[in-house]
Amino acid sequence: MKKIISAVFAALIVFLTSWAQVIPVTAEPALSSDIVSDYAYVFDTDTSQILMDKNAEEKMYPASMTKIMTAIIAIENDADLDRRITITSEMLNGLSEMNASVAGFQRNDDPTVRDLLYGLALPSGADAANALAIDLCGDIPSFVARMNQKALSLGLSSTHFANVTGLHDDDHYSTVENIGKLLQYCIQDPVFAEIFSSASYTTSSLPSAENGIVLHSTAFQAIASNGYSVGGLVGAKTGYTDEAGHCMASWDTVNNMHLIAVTAHADTSIYASTHIQDLETILNDLQSYEKKNILSANDAMKDITVHALFHSYAQTVYVPQDLILDVPMDADIECATDLPDEIDLSNDDQEIPYTVRIYVNSTLYKEDAETCMMPKDTNPITRILRSIRDLFQ
Repeated sequence: MKKIISAVFAALIVFLTSWAQVIPVTAEPALSSDIVSDYAYVFDTDTSQILMDKNAEEKMYPASMTKIMTAIIAIENDADLDRRITITSEMLNGLSEMNASVAGFQRNDDPTVRDLLYGLALPSGADAANALAIDLCGDIPSFVARMNQKALSLGLSSTHFANVTGLHDDDHYSTVENIGKLLQYCIQDPVFAEIFSSASYTTSSLPSAENGIVLHSTAFQAIASNGYSVGGLVGAKTGYTDEAGHCMASWDTVNNMHLIAVTAHADTSIYASTHIQDLETILNDLQSYEKKNILSANDAMKDITVHALFHSYAQTVYVPQDLILDVPMDADIECATDLPDEIDLSNDDQEIPYTVRIYVNSTLYKEDAETCMMPKDTNPITRILRSIRDLFQ
């Protein structure tokens, strides 16, 4: 009997450890939404912790943030970055009439795929976007179909593309949360990361520009010309249309926090720089944050008294893995749980609800409500005895 009871306890210990291990904790947004943009989404790519959520799942127009998807489709489907593409009239048609931003490629120029990607990323060239799309798929609609297929494969269920440039179309939309997820995927590609984090680039020699075209990042240019301080910015893609307002998707590193920040509809004036102002506000606020181990593996979470049929046993529940959060520096952090003080073994599986709460400076920072299953007593003798006991209770 003693061996049987010990085996039951051993099973329970495994159960309790697994119980603690599956705690998924999602932080409430830590930063205020005191920014101009109507939409904002900021999160840590290492932990998926959301640091700002301002209408993050509401429909918005992405403008030239669209070119993030255009670029990754081209990169993943054309490995030869030095291959040359001849610019045709079809690739340039209608761009000037739509006041689209262009990199400056002319008909009969023969830029490399790399040149076009930089022309797409830095000055947000619609000419480069069209050239990459038509060269790869033969026409723009076919390329757009690939963009939408990619969006579905990445789980971007609130996104639909109608073109490769981001020029306004009522059927061309996304959310800042979807754009954030897209950017997180894209920066894992080293080619994408290098191109979109560059401040400037000079193309290869072209028929229309013997010394190449010098391209400048709209994001880095706007920062420099307006005197903003955005320490931690690694790379970015801006966007603007009258309907979308000023938009920006960036990835940043602050105090060892690897972040993505997406804002949209900051201001509808073409000369405004409020999207840069918002990024400055966000990154400055995060200067006072740090990545910190809140719970460490093998920390004791709670002692629970386990009541078997013949005696009780105190079992410590340990944290099986680190819990890491971005929190204000020098914050007072507490962890609370409503794990039960006592547990009775039963002849049936027991579904037990519990909550884990993380408090920062006495304010609830994270909360997660879960349920778990406590396995039933499998020993036939104690099960029979427990059934008999229950008949007389």
